[in-house]
Amino acid sequence: MTEPSGRAIAVVSVHASPLSELGRGENGGMNLGVRRLCEGLAERGVPSDVFVRRDDPDLPAERLIAPGSRLVLLDVGPPRPLPKEDLVALLDPFADAMLAHAASEKRRYRLIHAHYWLSGPPARRARDRLGIPWVQSFHSLARMKAAAGSPPTSSAGPSRRSWPPPATGSWP
Repeated sequence: MTEPSGRAIAVVSVHASPLSELGRGENGGMNLGVRRLCEGLAERGVPSDVFVRRDDPDLPAERLIAPGSRLVLLDVGPPRPLPKEDLVALLDPFADAMLAHAASEKRRYRLIHAHYWLSGPPARRARDRLGIPWVQSFHSLARMKAAAGSPPTSSAGPSRRSWPPPATGSWP
């Protein structure tokens, strides 16, 4: 792994935009957490790019979260909300779009921070390609939700046996 030379942090949040309206659909704690993270980084002079899959064709390709922090909507799959289980097939194209966007701007990152398990496979590909550290935040784990008595929400997550994702090739 090479010494990181860029100052910015790449934040990956495949399905949850930090600028989405809270309380609408599945928007909630994770969206707010990513937004607050980027605002805090900006206050400390650390720029960030948050990569999210476009789910609304009417939104601009980029939006400001805070000074030095921008939201980048990637055109991957249909530009409408999709169930999480449908996003699994889009993880490799998401990684390709994220890497192409960074390359088009000659943008260099000091690290990549992925949120929720869906963001892990694209972040891992970016880590391998860019040679930078990768941090993963899961936000919720099915086992913990089940222990707390919450009903299961989806079977799209990786099984205990399939994590971590393969270093190369498609997911899963």
